[in-house]
Parts: sequence; structure tokens; C-alpha cells
Amino acid sequence: MKKLILVSTVFVLFSCDSGKMESQEKDNLSTDLFVELWDIFDKNYAFFELRNVNWEAERINGLQKVSAIKNDSLLFEEFCRLLRKFDDSHINLESDHLNLSCNSGKLPDFYREFPTNESFAAFLKARDKSLRRLGISEIIESGSELFEFGLDINEEWGYLRIKRFFGQGLDKTRTELNYILSILKNVENLIIDIRVNPGGNDEMALLCASYFFERKEIAFIKRARNGKGHEDFSRLDTTYIVPNKDWRFNYEQIYLLTNSASGSSADVFALIMSNLPNLNIIGTSTEGIFSNMLRDTLSNGWRLTLSNERYYSKDMHCYEKIGIPVDIEVENKKEDTGKGIDLVISTIIN
Repeated sequence: MKKLILVSTVFVLFSCDSGKMESQEKDNLSTDLFVELWDIFDKNYAFFELRNVNWEAERINGLQKVSAIKNDSLLFEEFCRLLRKFDDSHINLESDHLNLSCNSGKLPDFYREFPTNESFAAFLKARDKSLRRLGISEIIESGSELFEFGLDINEEWGYLRIKRFFGQGLDKTRTELNYILSILKNVENLIIDIRVNPGGNDEMALLCASYFFERKEIAFIKRARNGKGHEDFSRLDTTYIVPNKDWRFNYEQIYLLTNSASGSSADVFALIMSNLPNLNIIGTSTEGIFSNMLRDTLSNGWRLTLSNERYYSKDMHCYEKIGIPVDIEVENKKEDTGKGIDLVISTIIN
């Protein structure tokens, strides 16, 4: 009996010690992952001051909070809670094994106003009706579904919608644009619509913009984080817009339509196009998330992206967070689209 009791006691003590060790290891794992995340942002993120985030204070507060978290899902949510403080749609965190993801950015105002497929369909229907008032009776979708276009019979007005700046290679995109703009080349005024364009890549934005410039000039300037300090950046890198030498247009006016859901490379496209002397930007400011997304992976497999670059106009103005401003501010509302009115296009008509 004594031997049995002794063995049982040893087993209980061992089990308790084992539980403490597992709990301690879990505590260490949580804090280690938090430090990993914190370090990646500390060394790479470009906008602590602009986004009003005291990163050192978040380290102190975060370590206290995560040390008590022993559940992966709760730890993931705590990381997301921290990242949402940036309000930067280029910050993402994903976990395959938890099947969870989060984005730091707040929902653009446009999606708050038009949150469902039905409301967005009503928005497009109102757009079509307003374009008909300009004499543009038919909107044609390109084969890649990247573009929509149309013109009035008198070639006074042309319309080009760019849905996104990704989805096919540059050569195919060039072929499509050559065809579309051969149809629109003689119109007096061109409407370019990048509302609800989530972006893509700078190369496609540069390609699309190249059709509308007559000479080589600065498209944008950028630099990337590359040091320990939050204001340590690489040398300035200048990107130029090179005109498409096979195309010359003499549009009297170009109207660029933007809104809060025009982000990333759509921001960049608007920045480039703002150099044109005959450009009028109508709608609401773009989203203001210009940087390419730097990708990294935590030791447990969770993937993240962040903004590590600052983009500038040719006069060194940074539009991060505020977006490219408009010349005429007009916002689409459900009450107007319900009446078949696209207020932004109606502003051009009036």
C-alpha cells in the first residue's frame, strides 16, 4: 500500500509541475510572438507619428496584456486590436490554422453608404442613367473586365472606368487600352472613373496614365524605412511617367472621379494624373494608402503586411492618410442613387 501511495503522490506532483511548465511555455510563446510583431513594425513601419501611435507605450501595455493570454484565438484578436490603432488598410494579419484574418483600416465611407451588392448595383444603375444624360447610351465591358467604356454619338463625351490595377499582364492591358482609346481618341472631354478601385500595382497605374501625358515628367517620389529610428529612410527614389509615344490626345478636359474606396495604386494613379493641367478631380478624396505592402511571417506561421514606404508628389507633398484631394467635392448617397442620380456625374453635367 505504501508503495502505491508513494507512486501516486509522485505522479500528482509531476503532473502539477508539468502543468506549470506548459502554462509558462504558453506565456513565453505569447510574449515572444508579441515581441516579434512589435520588432517587425518598429524596424519597418513608415507612419507612426502620422497615424498617432506611440509604439514604445504599446510595447509596455501589450506585454502586460499578452502574458496572461493562453489561447491562440484570443492572442490573435489582441494583435488585431493593436494593429487597428493604425487605421491603415495595408496592414493585415492572417492565420491559416485559425482561419482568421484582420485588416487595420476602417471601412471606407463609400462602403458604409453602399454596404450590400444590391446597393452597389443601384449605384451603377444610377451611374448609367446619369451617363445617358450626357448621350452615352451604352457602357461596354472589356474582355478582361478591368475596364468599362462608352461615348456619345457626337463624340463630345467619353467615359472610361478602371476597376482595378491588377488582374492581367501589362502587355494584355496595353492591347486592351489601345483598342478602347482608339474608340475614345476623338472625344472632346473624357471622364475617367476610378471610384471603388482597390488598387493593384504601380506598373499598371503608370501604364494607364502614360496615355494622357505629352512629355516625360515626375510621376512620384518615394523612400522606404531602412534604419532603427522611425525617421530612418532610404534615399529618395524618383519614378517618371513616360508618355506613350504612339498616342496623342487633345482632350479639352479630363474629369477624374474618385472616392474613399479608391486606394493603393488608385491613390498612386490619382497622384500621377494630378500633374495634368487639364485635369479636374471630382468626388471625394482617395483613401490615402500609397505604400507597397511589405510582407513578413511570424515564427508560428501568422502572416502580416505593413506600409514601409512614403510616397510624395513632385513637390514633395505626402498624401498618406488624407488621400488625393478633389477640385470639386461631391459624395454619392443612397437617397440619390435610389432616384437614378449619380451626383458626381451630375456635377459634370451641370
